[in-house]
Amino acid sequence: MTNQAHWAAAIGAMGVDGASPVVVLDDGRITEAARAWFILQHFSVPAAVLDGGGPALEPLLRDAG
Repeated sequence: MTNQAHWAAAIGAMGVDGASPVVVLDDGRITEAARAWFILQHFSVPAAVLDGGGPALEPLLRDAG
């Protein structure tokens, strides 16, 4: 990553402070989530990719709601 200050500011603007774990998800193909996970790992942010992405989360949210 060529501009670490830029990335640190962008991640911080989303409320990511490195103290709490982050779960990333995408449309289920894991391509975008994997990229986000890599960036977060680069900045030592504890992160995980949700297996199945958004499609896996939707039924859980419906059942909880």
